[in-house]
Parts: sequence; C-alpha cells; structure tokens
Amino acid sequence: MQMKEILYLSVGDVRIGLRSDVPLGFLDGTAAFRCEACLPDVWIDVIAAEVLPATPNNPCGDDGIFQYYQDGSLCYKKAKAGQDGAVSLTVYAPDFSRIELYLNEGAFPDVVQTADKVLQLLPMRQMLAHFQAMLLHSSRIAVCDKAILFTAPSGTGKTTQAKLWNRFEKAEIVSNDRTILRKQGNDFSSYGYPVDGSSPIYSRKWLPLGAIVVLCQGAENHIRRLPVRQALKCLTEQTAMDFRDTEERMTIQQLWLDLLAVYPVYQLICTPDQDAVTCLRKQLEKDEVIAVVSDS
Repeated sequence: MQMKEILYLSVGDVRIGLRSDVPLGFLDGTAAFRCEACLPDVWIDVIAAEVLPATPNNPCGDDGIFQYYQDGSLCYKKAKAGQDGAVSLTVYAPDFSRIELYLNEGAFPDVVQTADKVLQLLPMRQMLAHFQAMLLHSSRIAVCDKAILFTAPSGTGKTTQAKLWNRFEKAEIVSNDRTILRKQGNDFSSYGYPVDGSSPIYSRKWLPLGAIVVLCQGAENHIRRLPVRQALKCLTEQTAMDFRDTEERMTIQQLWLDLLAVYPVYQLICTPDQDAVTCLRKQLEKDEVIAVVSDS
C-alpha cells in the first residue's frame, strides 16, 4: 500500500491535516500556513482516482466555478466539468468529520501538485463557517496591535489606503485582498488567508479586530460610523459566500450581527493621499480604537 503524505496547515487558527495520495508542495509564501504536527480540527484525505465518484442528480448550489449537491447525510463540491470532465470532487459530512477530496488523475494527471491548489478545491467557506469564521474581501493593516480592515469592491482603493498607512503611519500590511474573521467567545480575531489576490501577502498573523472601514472614492475626506443595517449590507456584499445557500447565508449574517454589536464599521469617503489617513486616524483615536498619537 502506498504511504500517504501528511501535511499540517493552520488557516484562521483552524488546524487542518492533509493525508494525500499525491506529493504536495507549496507555492511562494504559502508555506507560512504550514504548522507542526498536531491533532487537527479536521482531517482531509486527498485521493487520486481514475474516475470521480457519482454525485446526486440535481445540484443545490452553483457559484460559477463549483456545483454543490446534498443527499441528506453527505455534501458534495464538484468542479464544473469541461470537455474532459471535472478536475475534482469533495465529499464531506456537514460537521466536517469526514472530508475526502477526489482528484481526477485519469483525465488530469498531476494537475494538483500543491497544498494551495488543494485549498482552492475544498469547501473552505463552508468549513470556516462551521468554525464561526468568514472570509472578507479586504486589505488588513496592523495598527497599535489591532487589525484595521479596508473593504470595498475591487478597484476602489483598498490596497492604496493600506499602502498610505504603511507610508505615513508605519502600519504593517498583513493582508492584501482577503481576511479571515473568526468569532472566539464574544471577540473577533483576524487572520490572513493563503489565497490572497493578485499581489498576495502570505501571513497567517493573528490580530484582534479593531475596526472595519468601508471605502468610497471622493474629492474630499469624510468619515461616519455606519448604522447596523447599512453596515450589514456593505459587509455581506464583500463576504465570500454562496448567496443561494440559505444556511450559509444565515450563518454569515448572524456572525456579522454579532460583530456589529461590538465593533465599529465606518464609511470613509476618501482621497488617495495622506489626508485620508489623518481623517481615519483621528476618528479611530476619538473612538478609542487605537491609542492617540501626537502629530508632532
């Protein structure tokens, strides 16, 4: 019997054990998410198959890249099929006590060779939600040992504002495009994610959440704290989820409501310059999110 390769990862402080039929490496800085041997929160078996197992007849969800199925006791995530079939199929229990990722080696030999690719094929959104975590489209900076997140549709200026804070306030940029937010007790913690956009920053650094800033471009800088209903709408739109999956949507919505009961969410209409940094910093200081820093 062929020995399985065993790797351990930590994603959002969820410890993942991979038992793989195929050798798996790491691309670029995603090795930062590798951790020492441990008792995982979840075990994932990566299985090389000549033919993928069958799925139920009718999908219950579709996010454009994967189709989702259920048969009562098991869930399925299947890559959309091309001319040669589907690359992968994940079969998992709703409580993630069983997770099997089947790779279609018959049609796509050696197509998956890295742990990064494995994560892209797994139901990571659903697994994170099971552990009270969610994935927000955002840049993340470390200010006074707290995480400040910038979120907005692509092209609005998340990376620009993060870089401005790095330049003028020496803030460390710890996520570029995606941030995990996880509820632990009554608090929310933030973490990096291994798949972090086109200019990734590979960091699984933990930081307690300080605030979230919803960005809008403007000719002048204005900031206000958003009321819960408006904040919920803005944050939900930038959260990775299948909006057609009622259970997933309700889980994420409750997490956001729990967060909004404790943490400030601001709308910052901003310019791409130091004035935007000053505007936000003064508000964070006023609300005691961060310590007051002298302008001298």
